[in-house]
Amino acid sequence: MAAVAMWALAPIRHPRFAADWAPESDSIQIPDSKVHSPEILATFDTRLWTAPPRSETDATPEPPSETPPRPPKILLIGIVSPEIPDSGLHRAILYNPETDETYIADQGDQIGSVLIGRVTASTTELILDSGTVVLELDTGKLKAATG
Repeated sequence: MAAVAMWALAPIRHPRFAADWAPESDSIQIPDSKVHSPEILATFDTRLWTAPPRSETDATPEPPSETPPRPPKILLIGIVSPEIPDSGLHRAILYNPETDETYIADQGDQIGSVLIGRVTASTTELILDSGTVVLELDTGKLKAATG
């Protein structure tokens, strides 16, 4: 172990180099004939790439004249269970934070441009012009299970 430590700490000995390889001056001399050569300068005038011409089909389409109204932001905050078990008549408690309004809605009710679809014990479907969105009720069971 001591031998390895001495080898690691020992200075490295470099052989001396002869000074005859060093350049004669500190500045690099380039002949003027190569610097100002028209052939060399002409290579920089050549375009490396040219963009293809735009066709009429590549033109950007005009924006629509009217933007459709965006659907309200609706949050599912609760579901009211029916008085008669297994009747399937759940009601959704929905909240719109943009207008600060709370709704208690059945299937088929309309809130602005949103139609309320099927309401179950844990989900509510919202039918929009762009499609259907399913809101799930956050019961907190997942957080309690994971800690």
